[in-house]
Amino acid sequence: MVDMEKGDEKRDEKGVVAVRVNESREGGFTGRERTQTFSPIPVENAPTVLTFSNIIVTLRTTTPPKILLNDLSGSIPGGFWAIMGSSGSGKTLLLSALSLRLDTKVLDMQGEIRLNGRPFSRGTLKSMSSYLMQEDLLHSELTVQETLTYASQLRMASGSTPKEREDRITEVLTMLGIDHIRNVIIGNTRRKGVSGGERKRVSIAVELLSRPKLVFLDEPTSGLDSTTSLAVCEALKGFTVRGECTVICTIHQPQPKIFDLFDGVILLKQGNMVYHGSTHKLDRFLIGLGLPLPADMAMADYLLNVISPNEENEHIVDRASRIKHVVPVDLSFGQDKQILEGNGPRTWFDQFYILLQRNLQQYLRNSDLIFMNFMVTVVTAVFIGSGLWYQIGNGQASLQTRLPSLFFCVVSQGIIASLQTINSFPTERAIMLRERQAGSYQVSSYFMAKTVVDVISGLWSPILFSVITYFMIGYQVKPDKFFKFMFLMVLNSQAPMSAATAISCICGTIEYSVVLLSVVIEGCRLFGGFFASPAQMESIPDWKFADSLSFTKYAFVGVALNELSGLEIECDINPPSSCSPITSGEQIIAANGYDLTSLDFCIGMLIVLIVGARILAYVGLRYLK
Repeated sequence: MVDMEKGDEKRDEKGVVAVRVNESREGGFTGRERTQTFSPIPVENAPTVLTFSNIIVTLRTTTPPKILLNDLSGSIPGGFWAIMGSSGSGKTLLLSALSLRLDTKVLDMQGEIRLNGRPFSRGTLKSMSSYLMQEDLLHSELTVQETLTYASQLRMASGSTPKEREDRITEVLTMLGIDHIRNVIIGNTRRKGVSGGERKRVSIAVELLSRPKLVFLDEPTSGLDSTTSLAVCEALKGFTVRGECTVICTIHQPQPKIFDLFDGVILLKQGNMVYHGSTHKLDRFLIGLGLPLPADMAMADYLLNVISPNEENEHIVDRASRIKHVVPVDLSFGQDKQILEGNGPRTWFDQFYILLQRNLQQYLRNSDLIFMNFMVTVVTAVFIGSGLWYQIGNGQASLQTRLPSLFFCVVSQGIIASLQTINSFPTERAIMLRERQAGSYQVSSYFMAKTVVDVISGLWSPILFSVITYFMIGYQVKPDKFFKFMFLMVLNSQAPMSAATAISCICGTIEYSVVLLSVVIEGCRLFGGFFASPAQMESIPDWKFADSLSFTKYAFVGVALNELSGLEIECDINPPSSCSPITSGEQIIAANGYDLTSLDFCIGMLIVLIVGARILAYVGLRYLK
């Protein structure tokens, strides 16, 4: 192999590519340099060429519309490219424009973007590209291996075999230098997992599994130390050298070793293009502007100084039009090349099954939360059953305690269930949106898988609660009444869980969701049939809508009808004349107007409210981004 300068690439007569890089060991760096070689680039791995012409992005909400990107044109013919500029220069905006991820509700884009000289649709670009945001969005409960396994099942071609997927996972992990953390959990604030740099590389690995031809990255080194940043960028460089993909990233102020890895750079200042072309031609460009690189400054630092927004450097933007002559834009490049189509979509049921497995595994991994839920359920049930309402019997005293105990059972289970669900969707919403934009699955398959797991995970708590409280309080010991009580408790838990899911999907954030959920819970409790009985609600028709929408009301009236029907009240005090004239549960039912509905109607309305809330949740998840 011939002698090389650091960052240079050489190809011998057999097509073997060599790159001068830093030597690494288990994700860390020794400070020594070595020559890394790669196999010859196959013909089918010819780089995808992205060209863009006269890109103008404006803000719709201002009058007149504010120009954010001003007439940008260029060509990215493969390799590792950086979009640089000071804060507010439009780096992320240009990356979003090139990847067709602009928010069209507030931004308007004009111009033309082509792949290999051909027009393309957003679906085509999504199927053959990947986009990595600054935030590392990963499921904390899964290991690195599990994260990549599920990602490969969802993103790789539907015809790929398990061995092919596993081989690709191993290949990507090895290239990124994180094979040694394969079985380490991702982790979060409750459970230690991979480091920040390793987490970033796992995020990149997820995007590279499907062999995308274009990879867009927004600040891939953000929040990383210099050594880890270099590791990430060297790994990305390796993929471009192999011919697997073209990488385009935004980066603010790269260290010299990272800057040397870039094949090309796009330099922006306040939405205008200052430079576009090879990094090796920057010296000549700066000399042409009369601003040669000082001997004691790094190129990346000097470029940012030159384009920093101040009056002394305004003439740089005035000369930006020269770049179009220095680096011509060839929109006809590769007209004879075919756009590489992405992976064939999996069926809805395949997506559902994979996501169901992933959600179940995530739920079971949260053993500490499951144990906490178990303890809360047991403690609450024992507290209710052994306190004021222990073995209330069917004497005169039970007239004052039976209905309050039933209502408290309903309310406590509703609150516990809703609070355990309210943070479910908001914490995963960003991950879902990223995976959805990548074309991994449909929202409906994700929502159904999540719903099934939520329903299953919400079954055991009300069942356990019913077993403890029913017999401790001393309700009617009849099998049919016990199982009806248990079934109503299950529905009573599922209804607020569904309401909390709908609220969280609509609000999007935990903070807003908790505030709105508290209002809904209090409203349902107020119109829950205890403080204002159905008979009393008949006299205030203006509030019947609130009474009709209260899941607490249907659960409470249901358990009251179940418990009071067939109940005989004994006169257990002397003299008997002091006993209440109420001698049966039917009298209590009639006095409170519980007979205005039936037990079957209460069960049916709870099911309707559960299904309705789930539909509302899906609409919020699907259409509110």
